[in-house]
Amino acid sequence: MEASAEIDGLHFWSWGYGYLYTVKTSLWVDGKKVDEVATRTGFRKTRFGKGMIWLNDRVIQMKGLHSVPVMNGRESV
Repeated sequence: MEASAEIDGLHFWSWGYGYLYTVKTSLWVDGKKVDEVATRTGFRKTRFGKGMIWLNDRVIQMKGLHSVPVMNGRESV
């Protein structure tokens, strides 16, 4: 089973700005609704590239990020 929808005009959830939505999911069988669930959630937009991380269209800095070398297909510690 798969579902998707495009939504315009979202307010993205961020630190100090917790905009939440109620997403309703319904299950229909033979034209009849057999179940429905309401979920409170927030949305974020992320993008990675050019050695940077964007969160909600703003570049963020990561502190304490540790790179682990890979040897023979396994992580080396």
